Amino acid sequence: MSSPIEAIDPPVESAAARRRERDRALREADFLSAAEELFAQKGFHGASMEEIAAAAGYGTGTLYLYFKSKRDLYQRLVQCRHEAYLAGLRAAVAAENRPADRLRAAVRYLFGFFRRERRFLAIYVSEFLSKHDRLSAGLGESGHSQKAECHLVLESVVRDGIAMGDIRALDPDLILATLDGLSESLLPYAVLRGEADIDSAERMMLHVVESAFLVSEP
Repeated sequence: MSSPIEAIDPPVESAAARRRERDRALREADFLSAAEELFAQKGFHGASMEEIAAAAGYGTGTLYLYFKSKRDLYQRLVQCRHEAYLAGLRAAVAAENRPADRLRAAVRYLFGFFRRERRFLAIYVSEFLSKHDRLSAGLGESGHSQKAECHLVLESVVRDGIAMGDIRALDPDLILATLDGLSESLLPYAVLRGEADIDSAERMMLHVVESAFLVSEP
C-alpha cells in the first residue's frame, strides 16, 4: 500500500520573494517613466542617469542596480513600448474580418497609440525617423529589427487583401513602402504641429489608403 502524500508547506520566504519581485517591478516602472519624460524632453544624450534617478525619486546607485548604463535603460524603454505597440497592433488587426478593415484598423491603431503616448512619439521620431542623431541613441540593428516585426503584420494584411480582392493588385512591396513613407512623414509632422495634427495626419493616411489601395465596394 502506497504511503499517503504529505503536503509540503511552501517556503516561508515565498511571500517575501513575491513582494520583492513586485517592488522591483514597481521601481523599474518608475525609472522607465522618468526616463521617458526626460528622453522626450532632452534626447538620449541630453538626459543623465542622475536626472533620471532624481525624477523617479531614487538615488543614482539604485538606478544602476536596475540598468547598467543609460543605453541599457533606453533600450529597455524602447523594447517595452515596442512590445506594447506590437501586441495592440496584432489585436486591432485580428478584431477585423476583411483585409480592407484590417488595414484601416492598423492605420487607426498607429495614430491612436502615438496619440496616447506623446512622450514616446518624440523619442520614436528622433530615434527612427530623424536623419540627424543629435537626440538619438543610434540603436541600429536592434531597434530596426523591432520595426521589422510590425512590418510583417502589415505585409500579411496587404498580401491577404490582394489575394481576396480587397486591396488592389499592385506590387505589395510598393504598397508597404508607400505606407512606411507616409507614416514616416506624418509622425514627425504631428510632433511639430501638436495634438490636433495627429488627427489630421490620421485622416490623410486613411484617405490615401482608401483612394489608392482599397478596392471600391460595388
